[in-house]
Amino acid sequence: IFASFLVLFAVAPAGIYFGGNWMRPLGFEWHDVWVVDLMPDGSMKDPEIAARQTREFLSLLSEARAYPGVVAAAGGSSSPYHSSTWTNTTDLKSGGTVSMHMSWAGDGFFEVMRMPLVAGRGFEPEDAALDWVPLVIDRELARDLFGTEDPIGKMPPYGADSEPERFRIVGV
Repeated sequence: IFASFLVLFAVAPAGIYFGGNWMRPLGFEWHDVWVVDLMPDGSMKDPEIAARQTREFLSLLSEARAYPGVVAAAGGSSSPYHSSTWTNTTDLKSGGTVSMHMSWAGDGFFEVMRMPLVAGRGFEPEDAALDWVPLVIDRELARDLFGTEDPIGKMPPYGADSEPERFRIVGV
């Protein structure tokens, strides 16, 4: 009887929960997407090493884009659901807190992953010349930070203590 109880009230709900997650859209397409991991050597704090590695990365990205059969290529610090993100927790005006999981992504990332944006734009090559960092956030974070206001062009609380003008939201 205990085994029947366990199956009925523990295993079955877990199966329903995970089955529901399996059927839920991911928000991106993983078919025909390759991930290549590059591990930088040396300290990225050294300007010469960082500049050399940036040049090498951009050269590799250019070669990948030129390769026959490649439709699009982009750079990023991690692919979706990869464990390589950094986290920031910030206080909301409403009194609560929100935790933000962040990754770096370059121009073309949303096209490669076929991630539709609901507002604003993705990253563009011209962003490298900006004196602020463009951000793309998800709908849930936009709602948590700004309620029903349009977040495009706004500065998020992240980094607000020291450099509030450093970041701007360009897409959702």
